[in-house]
Amino acid sequence: MIEDHLKELRTMLEQAVNLPEETRSKLLGHVEAIESDAARALDQASETDAEPEQPHHGIGRLVGAVEEIEASHPDITALINRIAGTLTNIGI
Repeated sequence: MIEDHLKELRTMLEQAVNLPEETRSKLLGHVEAIESDAARALDQASETDAEPEQPHHGIGRLVGAVEEIEASHPDITALINRIAGTLTNIGI
């Protein structure tokens, strides 16, 4: 499920009109960090019964970057908020 949300976010960022290239690159980098953090946490959880270790703040960096584009791209902002909520709910 989270993979689908991240894929949708990546597509929206790649197709966003009037999004400065520097901002687009920055946000896509944050998406990659979240994908990596999520994959690592899920791998760890499947190998042991222990709680997954905390990610390297990929979500926090992404949310901070989103605040910069919130007014001009509300659809992207809404999707990022849903992704962050989903990750929080599953303990990532």
